[in-house]
Amino acid sequence: MSDVASFATLLYETIAQNKLSGSRVHRVTDSATDALRDPSGLAATMLKAHMRASASTKLVSLYLFDAIARHAQELARRGGTAMASKDDPAALAANAAALLRALHEPAVQVGIDSLRHVPPEQREKVRKVVDIWSRAATFPAPVLQRILDHGTRTEAPAPTRAAPPPAAPRTAPPPAPAPVPPTRTASAPAPAAAPQLPPHVLALLGQAPPASAGAPAPPAPAPASSVPSPQPEPVRSPMGAAGPGAPRAGSRGPAEPEDLRAFDQSTFDPTNSAHWERLARLWKNTYQYEASGPELMMALMSGALSKEQDPRWAAMPPMTGMPPMPGMPPMPGMPPMPGMPPMPGMPESGRGADGRRA
Repeated sequence: MSDVASFATLLYETIAQNKLSGSRVHRVTDSATDALRDPSGLAATMLKAHMRASASTKLVSLYLFDAIARHAQELARRGGTAMASKDDPAALAANAAALLRALHEPAVQVGIDSLRHVPPEQREKVRKVVDIWSRAATFPAPVLQRILDHGTRTEAPAPTRAAPPPAAPRTAPPPAPAPVPPTRTASAPAPAAAPQLPPHVLALLGQAPPASAGAPAPPAPAPASSVPSPQPEPVRSPMGAAGPGAPRAGSRGPAEPEDLRAFDQSTFDPTNSAHWERLARLWKNTYQYEASGPELMMALMSGALSKEQDPRWAAMPPMTGMPPMPGMPPMPGMPPMPGMPPMPGMPESGRGADGRRA
């Protein structure tokens, strides 16, 4: 077997073991020295062994390539002396120099291949080997620059592909409208307290006047819905003509307070204070002012709040101690209101005790 073949066998075995020691490196360099008689064959064997090495063993192959190249550089520098070799020192030095020249191109390929295929964490070790070659002048600067240039391109980030244009946003269906809470109808303002009836009216109705201002309020009036309402008609003022404040005929709005259109005189109880309070409230909602007790009495007794005269009022006895009420002067569009009949034991209005007019 030739020296180059023996060197190739040992080199492949050492790379496959993927472990280096001083003795193993020494055996490889001694075998390379024996094969220096064929510098070109030796350089080709070293390049082929490295290119066939796996990615995990390429760093070991690079270290062996470095050891052989620097061993040849040392032989050439010393002129082949101080080496245990059977060859002539001058011939040995010449063959070592020839090997270095033959390794220029393989060194570029080995360095670039190592940077390309070793794991990323081992690339810094490859650069250190190249840096040793530069400081020791093992190979010329242009050779090393080719390795470094390729290493820079290897580490350069890959050009990013242009991002595809964003897909057209899908037109989402419009969100369902939020449910609108039902509008609460503003409750009608609480009506003002019904005016206090005069004592003589309370006496007529068989009720006692309140003991003091701090007495409890009378019971609340019955809901309007409990009182049957007649068909809505145009409400006229007690004087007959529809005044400017009279409500128009028709149904009321949902928030409009009750007025005299909801009053039914046939169900009115003169002895019930709640009915009087409700009548006062309806009057105020209709004519926008509070009526006095006598004014409410006059409206009831005159029939202005009902189409027909309430027979209960005609059947009421005259009030003791009160003079007859004269008729009201006629209003435009209304017949004059008759005066109240005289009460027994009371002189007529405008006459003295002897019956003569004053």
